[in-house]
Amino acid sequence: MSMGVDISDEQIDDFGDKEYILDRIAKELNVQFNTRKQLLLKTLYAYIANSSTLDDLDCFSMFGTNSFNLVWEKVCAEVMDNQLQKPIGALRLPVPLAEQYRHMRHKKLIDLIDKPQWAGTAPSGEPFVKQAEDTLIPDFISIINVNGDYQFIIFDAKYYNIQLELNKKLRGQPGIESITKQYLYQLAYQPFVEAHQIRTVRNCFLMTTMGSEVIEKGVVSLGMLQSRGLQSIQIRLLPASTMYKHYVDNTKFNPQLLNL
Repeated sequence: MSMGVDISDEQIDDFGDKEYILDRIAKELNVQFNTRKQLLLKTLYAYIANSSTLDDLDCFSMFGTNSFNLVWEKVCAEVMDNQLQKPIGALRLPVPLAEQYRHMRHKKLIDLIDKPQWAGTAPSGEPFVKQAEDTLIPDFISIINVNGDYQFIIFDAKYYNIQLELNKKLRGQPGIESITKQYLYQLAYQPFVEAHQIRTVRNCFLMTTMGSEVIEKGVVSLGMLQSRGLQSIQIRLLPASTMYKHYVDNTKFNPQLLNL
């Protein structure tokens, strides 16, 4: 059921004369940075001024986002030729699609990750299973052919300013949950990788640099998972200007330059 809206019965004159009200709205606009409120205030100004335009309002607007990590993730996924949403039957693999996957050739690569199964017991005593909707979702995945060596690369774009220096405190690094998820992504895709004879698997955090060259920043690992034969996570800093130019020009970044 929809909720009603309370409409004020007050007259505009009850808030002061027209010039006073417009002045108060203009002052509020100068200190209000919420986009929705800015639009509302401008609409009020135009209505009270009986104007169809806002030309007489002496102010300017700034628009942005405090979640720029999502922008960086989108740029990296596009420029690195993300294949997570591609049907597995359309992927470029070293061998034809394995028999156990042929019936799902129209499923996407992202659909191969298991979803949690919740088991319960009905009042009759019969067991039942419910499948959760959410599961692990990698940022993006690239499958590349380097002189006949196919590489399955699991990327996580991180808008972090990591400090990983010899004589300085470690800071600005991704948390433990980001590290463990990268290992779990490899586990999730291991059957698919092995079935298609992909010999090389790599995990990689992609971060930004203001420089002009790719920086091989280091590696992060977790012993209890590393001992199971899983790949450690490489850390690469990518030139932000280069990545944005590729995105704007609709061209691809050569992942071989990452030297994974």
